[in-house]
Amino acid sequence: MKKVFSFFIACVLVVCLFQVNNVEAAKGDRAREDHSEYAVAVSDLQATDRLGGVTLYQRQCKTLSNGIPDPTNKKYAWNPHTVQWVDLPATSENINVVVWTDGGKHSWASSTVRNTAKDFEEKNPGWIVVAGINGDFFENSGATTYQPTNNFMQGGDMYRAEKSPASNRFTIGWKEDGSVIVGDPAVSSDIYLRIYDDNKEEIVQNVKIDKVNTNPSASGITLYTKDAKSTYDLTGYTVYDCEYEICRISSGGYVFVKGTVLETITLGAGCVPGDNHFYLASKDGSLDGVISSGDYIKCEYVYEGDWSNVQNSVGYIDQVLANGVPQHRESTDAFAYTSHPRTLIGFREDGTTVFMVIEGRGKPADYQVGVSHYESGQLLQAQGCVNGYNLDGGGSSTLIVRNNHGGFDVLNDPSDGSERSDGNHCLVVMRDPGFIFSSIDSTYDKAVVDLRVINQDYFNTLSNIKVTLNGVTKDYVDGGVSFDNVEMSSTYKVEVTYDSPSTYDESVLTNKTFINYLTTPE
Repeated sequence: MKKVFSFFIACVLVVCLFQVNNVEAAKGDRAREDHSEYAVAVSDLQATDRLGGVTLYQRQCKTLSNGIPDPTNKKYAWNPHTVQWVDLPATSENINVVVWTDGGKHSWASSTVRNTAKDFEEKNPGWIVVAGINGDFFENSGATTYQPTNNFMQGGDMYRAEKSPASNRFTIGWKEDGSVIVGDPAVSSDIYLRIYDDNKEEIVQNVKIDKVNTNPSASGITLYTKDAKSTYDLTGYTVYDCEYEICRISSGGYVFVKGTVLETITLGAGCVPGDNHFYLASKDGSLDGVISSGDYIKCEYVYEGDWSNVQNSVGYIDQVLANGVPQHRESTDAFAYTSHPRTLIGFREDGTTVFMVIEGRGKPADYQVGVSHYESGQLLQAQGCVNGYNLDGGGSSTLIVRNNHGGFDVLNDPSDGSERSDGNHCLVVMRDPGFIFSSIDSTYDKAVVDLRVINQDYFNTLSNIKVTLNGVTKDYVDGGVSFDNVEMSSTYKVEVTYDSPSTYDESVLTNKTFINYLTTPE
C-alpha cells in the first residue's frame, strides 16, 4: 500500500513540474508585456505611428487554449496567433470614434469596412477615416435585414432603439466629449419629435409623439411612415407632409426617421405616405407653432440618464475581460470556448481604447489559429486593458488603416479569403487637414517634406504648421521644407504639427499631429 501511495505522489509531482515548466517556458518568450499569465509574445512588437496620433501594433503570440493549464488534459495546447491592434489615446484632440452603417434611405445594408469608411467620408465632408473595424453582430439570416442585433446610434441618430433580450448582449457608447460608457443603456419608452436649428446642427425643441403607424386619436401627435401596415382616415386632421433622407424600422417596430417638413396638406380616408415621405398629424393643435415648412426634424427614441450625451453606440456579445480578469475560463459554451477569428474592443485604466483583431481559421504554422473568449481576454490584458468586449468575429473580423495615398489597407487576413460585407462598423475619424504627404523631391543627402494641398478650404483652417525630422524642427513654408541632417537609404519619422479646429468644438483651436515616414534614396 505504501508503494502504491509513493508512486501516486511521484506521478503528481511529475505532472505539476511538467505543467510549471511549460508555463514558465512560455513566459520566457514574453517580450515587454507581462500583464497576462497565459498570453505570451513570440515575436518582436512592431509599432507604427499612424495619422492622428493612432499607433498600429502587430505581433505574434501564443495563448493557453481556453485557459486549460493541465498538460494531461487532451484539450491542453498553446495556440499561435497573429494579433493586430490600434491604440486610441483617451485624451487625444485629434481623433474621435464613430459607428457607421452604409445603408440607403429606406433600409439597412451590408458593406465592407473599407467601403463603409469611404461612405462616411463622402457623407461627412471635412472628416477622414484613420482606422476601422467591423462592429456588432447583425441580422444576416432569415429576413436578412442587416440591422445590428442590439441598439445602435450613429452620429447622434438612434437608428435602432430596440435592445436585444439576451442576457450577454450590451452596448458601448461614445459621448460628445469622447468619453466611453458601457452597459445596459436607458432608452426612452416614448418617441420624440426633435426640431433642429437653422444650421441643422443643434436640437432646439423636443415634443413627445403619442402614436406611430396606427389609428390617430383626437389629441396628441401621430407619426406615419412608409411602413404603416394599413391606411387611415385623417379627415379633419392637420397633416404635415415631410420628405425623409433616412427612414429605418427595427425588427420590433421601433422607428427612426429624419428629414424636412414640406407643407401642410388635407387628407381624408385611405391615407398612407409612400417612399421618401412621412406624415405628422394632429387634430387638437398639438403641432401648431411647433413645426413649419422648411424645418429640419427627426423622430426617434432617445438615450436617457447617464447615456443622454451618447453620440455613437455599438452592441457586443460577452465581456471577455472584467476589471483586469479574463472571463469564461474553461467555458462549456461552444461560442465562448471554440477558436475563431475575433474582433475586440478593450479599454485601459487611463481610458485609452484598443481596437484588436486576431487571425483565425488558418494554419498554425502561419499563426492563424483563432481564440476563445478567455484567450481574447488574455490578449487584451497583455496590452494593459482592464475591460474588454467581443464584437462580431469569424469572417467579419477586419482591421483597416489609412495609407499614405488616401486609401485604406486591410491589415489582417480575413478568414473568408477577402473582406466580408457587414452590417455596421466602428471608425476612428479626424478632421481633414486638406493635404497629403509627399517626399518625392528628396535626394540621398536631403529630405524634402512637402504638403500637397488637396482641399484649400480645409488647409486654410490650419495655422502654426511645423515639421520635425530627426530631432530638427522647422516652420513649414509653401513648396516644402528641406532637411540635410539625413543619411542615404535611411528611414525617418516625420511629425507635422498644426493648430486647427478641435475634434469636439470647431470654435476651439487645438494642436494636432500628422505622422508619416520618409526614406531617402540611394
